[in-house]
Amino acid sequence: MSEEQYPSIDIVLDEARRKLDFQFQQLDGLDTKSGTLLGINGVLMALLITGVIEYSHQPNIILVKLALAPIFISFILSLISIITRNWDNPPKLKYLRSKYIDKNAVETKLSIIDIFIEAVENNTGRIQFKISLWRLSYVTLALGVILFSIWALLIVI
Repeated sequence: MSEEQYPSIDIVLDEARRKLDFQFQQLDGLDTKSGTLLGINGVLMALLITGVIEYSHQPNIILVKLALAPIFISFILSLISIITRNWDNPPKLKYLRSKYIDKNAVETKLSIIDIFIEAVENNTGRIQFKISLWRLSYVTLALGVILFSIWALLIVI
């Protein structure tokens, strides 16, 4: 095998590497977003628990208790999103050294491209799962905030 047979091999290898790098940037961004939601949920849960303790004698305290449930669910979903970490991050350098040290460059590049493609495919479903958790966490947080806001308005009025 020679590079003349595969004139675009370096372009394909760079693109596969770029796609895998992009996936890891996505994962970092999702972890940041989930961490932010986790913090917001924690603050709101503390406020709601304080509200339950302070205003337990009021008839509309049920709204605070109802708001606590989706915010707690959002907290759990954000936490699961953050701790979900089973990503393909190939290639393993020791594997490359032991298997390809004596192979020609084209064969090695083709194998690395295949490894990258498999990793990208495996990571895609996992990223979608993480996105789904983040979105559901966001929606349940919004529901909790709406219920909490209704309760706060009733207190002020």
